[in-house]
Amino acid sequence: MKGNTAKREEKARIPVPEGVCYYVRSLYYDRDGLRLLNTHMARTEGYDKVRRREYLKRYMETNREYMTAFDEMCKEYAGAYLGGGFEFELSFLTEEIVVWRRG
Repeated sequence: MKGNTAKREEKARIPVPEGVCYYVRSLYYDRDGLRLLNTHMARTEGYDKVRRREYLKRYMETNREYMTAFDEMCKEYAGAYLGGGFEFELSFLTEEIVVWRRG
């Protein structure tokens, strides 16, 4: 999804319905919050390993759910660009899928 933007060329901006964008964005923030929590717990001396395992499992489930939702959104709204050496990025600000050509 992310790369060196200096070597990418923007090809298209595809609008996404507000509800779809909101759902994917909420999964994105949930996933990142759990990742931050796991990182903090791993770096803290005397952390509860069982509890961290539970958070790690939740992180992996949320990440899988986010990736599935993102992929399905790209198939639905940017399907014409799939398999053509393109990268996709969801702009939460403009509620658009930004399609990049890999450089």
